[in-house]
Amino acid sequence: MALNKTEKKNSELRSLSYFLNSIRQITSDKPALINNTVSRPAEYRLLLIIKGHVELSVNRQQYLAGHQSYFLLAPTQTAELERVSEEGLLYELAFEVEHRRGETFHLAKVWGMELNYGECSVSKILEIIENLLQYSTVHDDLTWLKYQQQFLALLGELLEQLTAQPVPAADPKAAIIDTISFLQANFHKDITVQQLAAMSKLPRWQFCRMFKRLTGQTPIDYMTALRIEQAKELLTVSTMRVWEVAHQVGYMDEQYFSRRFRRITGLTPSQYSQLHSTEQCIKDWRGRQILIPTHPQRIVYDDASTLGDLLALHVPLVGADLRQHHVDWFRARLKDTQEIGFPAIPDKIRALHPDLVLLSRYGSEQYEQIASIAPTFTFNEYAPLSQRLHKLAHILGIKQEAHAWLDEYEQQIEQMWRELRELHSQQTDTETAVVLFYDHNQRLYLLNRMWGLAKLVYHPLGFRMDPRLQMVRPNMGRYFCIPPEQLEDYVMGDRLFVLVRPARNISAAQAALRQLSGWNELPAVQANKVHFLDCVWNSDDGLTSNLLLKHFPHLWTP
Repeated sequence: MALNKTEKKNSELRSLSYFLNSIRQITSDKPALINNTVSRPAEYRLLLIIKGHVELSVNRQQYLAGHQSYFLLAPTQTAELERVSEEGLLYELAFEVEHRRGETFHLAKVWGMELNYGECSVSKILEIIENLLQYSTVHDDLTWLKYQQQFLALLGELLEQLTAQPVPAADPKAAIIDTISFLQANFHKDITVQQLAAMSKLPRWQFCRMFKRLTGQTPIDYMTALRIEQAKELLTVSTMRVWEVAHQVGYMDEQYFSRRFRRITGLTPSQYSQLHSTEQCIKDWRGRQILIPTHPQRIVYDDASTLGDLLALHVPLVGADLRQHHVDWFRARLKDTQEIGFPAIPDKIRALHPDLVLLSRYGSEQYEQIASIAPTFTFNEYAPLSQRLHKLAHILGIKQEAHAWLDEYEQQIEQMWRELRELHSQQTDTETAVVLFYDHNQRLYLLNRMWGLAKLVYHPLGFRMDPRLQMVRPNMGRYFCIPPEQLEDYVMGDRLFVLVRPARNISAAQAALRQLSGWNELPAVQANKVHFLDCVWNSDDGLTSNLLLKHFPHLWTP
């Protein structure tokens, strides 16, 4: 008598035996490559996402998974965690499956999974995981049996939830918007409509209908439009060849890319590149569309505080505000750069025959006069470092250089803090810190902005800010003058980093602060954990920020 589908599935389920080999925890600071072929060849992996969001690449296909979801990875599949959100927490369980009659089987199909991705409720699962973690550290036979028993209980809970009715998305429109955001960030990757529908927790037909209602395009057409727009920019501002552009935006077949590009733009990629290679139109800080050279050679910049951004990217300048010329690491790099004054003097700029002038927000008041000399782009020097470098890279056609610099800079920061945490784990794990500025007017200021030194001190791997200070510190302004009578209300930290102007001797600043009422009673002062620095280290430009990484580890000791 032939078995129906349900009976056949149940028969297959009963023929399988499961054995858990290991369990490990993965968090945002421990990215992982999950490669089944390296360990046991018949080993499955179960990834349980408990908290946060995860971007995962499984056999080169991209997934965005939220909390309370899981992935089942077959022995031949390789998975790479590309990003785990800051609060992310997931567990990886490695297990083997045997068929009692030695038959071949597809575990995901036996479980009834359309994809290797599913949603789950973690309330019961968390309790089981805690037991598994407890049993995994003991190696006697009885504990091993309990270990396997708990794993079977976990599988039973997952299968019970899998066979239950699926829970639709609580807010379908919000779910679609989330997938649109995901596409905008990952359009260059291999993404299918089925994956997007699974992310939204909507049936494919409903997902496609709502997606088109919101965007006016099908998911495939929307992704194609994103890819072509990125390709147009790369063909305009870079020297990449057509096949390189195709690969960069997600097409492995150059001919297919060229056909899609021509269908949308009316031009081949080569024709488009030739037509737009000499100039580009970019929106500046004031919102003006500025036509500038694609690869300017004679650049002038009027802001001294972020001049190091251009120097970090090895961009030569024919003219600049040279107020930073006294700093050693600027002097050597500016020997061929002419002074333009502060504020910038138009006649000095004109004499340099620039093909591009970058004006800070302060200098933008002179825009009309300087724009008559050369293409002029107003620039927000107060934007965060990464935003400034990305914008400069876009303007100057050096995106790859800027991306490489920023990636290396972030890696160096993390490496520095990890080394410090290994040396002084008890201190850096729990210690709080405050960054202060002591000015020549004998006033003490709280640095009220994640800029320069404070950005490094309060890095996620670095020192913490006292929660009380987070509540009382002002919300506006870069600096906040601390009233002497409120010293203990703002100088709350196990360590103090005090920046002092170069014109004022640090020893004099130390002596003056010792005379300040309440200073000597501060816990950090009594513990001799106060560090004085030349305020040049508070510069937020790329060049100084990079050099600070080498200098900072020598500022404090446990």
